[in-house]
Amino acid sequence: MFESKGKDTMQKTAELLNVLKKAIKVEMDGYHFYQAAAARTRDPKGKAAFRSLAQDELDHKNVLEGLHQAIKNKLDFKFRQKRDKRRPTTRSRSPIFSPEFKKKIKDDHFELSVLRIGQLLERNSMEFYSQHAKSSRQRDLKSLFNFLAKWEKDHLKALNQQERFLKGKF
Repeated sequence: MFESKGKDTMQKTAELLNVLKKAIKVEMDGYHFYQAAAARTRDPKGKAAFRSLAQDELDHKNVLEGLHQAIKNKLDFKFRQKRDKRRPTTRSRSPIFSPEFKKKIKDDHFELSVLRIGQLLERNSMEFYSQHAKSSRQRDLKSLFNFLAKWEKDHLKALNQQERFLKGKF
């Protein structure tokens, strides 16, 4: 599957490894960002949600590192999608913060800033993975990148919904 057969294949493999390194860094940046947000927010529901988002980023990083190792060692890579029940849901009015927190947020804009930065991170990640899904010719890689893009899209929806909730537009 990832066998080197020539210069062209070696170059494509090197490019893919570079893409994966960038993706791993993006996931670690997201992990550290959400960990810091969880540590700083005062709302218990917000803390739990940011910790969950941080764990998702760590899970993404682990999958990507496994793929990186498989390609580097010329092993087969099979992507198997698993369901994760911890993912934030957009079904509730407030997937992150409690209604009590909304009442107290008038003078504290840290959480709104976190949401906006998180939206940017998730949007950039979603676009990054979508772009690589489109350009990938290998079915398992395409599936992996599409899965990660969808996961990031779900995060973005939850963060967008949360911002509307906190601003009273929900």
